[in-house]
Amino acid sequence: MANTKKKSLSIIEVMETFPNDDVAEKWFIQIRWPNGIVCPICGSHNIAERKTKKRSWRCRDCRKDFSTKTATLMQGSNLGFRIWALAIHLLTTHIKGVASTQIASDLNITQKSAWHLSMRIRETYRDNIDSVSGIIEIDETFIGGKEKNKYANKKLYAGRGATGKQAVVGIREREMGNVKACSIKDASKETLHSTVRENVEFGSTVYSDDHKSYIGLDNYGYTHGTVNHSANEYVNGMAHTPHKRNRIILGIIETRIYRDPSLHVHKAY
Repeated sequence: MANTKKKSLSIIEVMETFPNDDVAEKWFIQIRWPNGIVCPICGSHNIAERKTKKRSWRCRDCRKDFSTKTATLMQGSNLGFRIWALAIHLLTTHIKGVASTQIASDLNITQKSAWHLSMRIRETYRDNIDSVSGIIEIDETFIGGKEKNKYANKKLYAGRGATGKQAVVGIREREMGNVKACSIKDASKETLHSTVRENVEFGSTVYSDDHKSYIGLDNYGYTHGTVNHSANEYVNGMAHTPHKRNRIILGIIETRIYRDPSLHVHKAY
């Protein structure tokens, strides 16, 4: 039987799809306004195209001018539509994320522009995922560099292990691949249960490792399955979580959070 699994476009195919800014902008317009252009300020359809500026409009009702970028993640950016289209492709198809330095190199823009562009795309993606449902994989980790490698003014001088690191829980929707990264104060039962209830729809099936803090999720309307990592078990029937050195969930989180995770973890998605 032929493999009918849909493949994502390669970067070459995406570049061919968007050969220039004009084509890319038309694509954004079609995606944003499939039923005709609407004023993003007041919602009116009573608009007129401005003759002095290409693809710029004036609303006859609120009398405001707007463009394709108005009230979007691209607003205020001087980067072209082709750059935005390519960046969105890179950031949404690379499962381990892409560093801003790599995006800067690939798209021939400054690292500063690449960083701001990346954060806007990630923030928009995070905001569009209110909750996940279905079959869910969940895991937690502590993110942050080793104390010995930090600058003196960043060190906590307060012990070993997770000291000075940010606790993060990764929640992945297995079928759709949607991922949420949530900063948490600790990995206690109360905190993890609260995080699941806030981000996973009731009735979902939640798979985790054998961490004791996950026990009792089935009391809140979830079906809970576990695998025993301490016994080197990573698959138990339908229940499986990422291998310790190839964790899909945590790999995404760790590669998308910058040097000071306490500042940026809430913006990762």
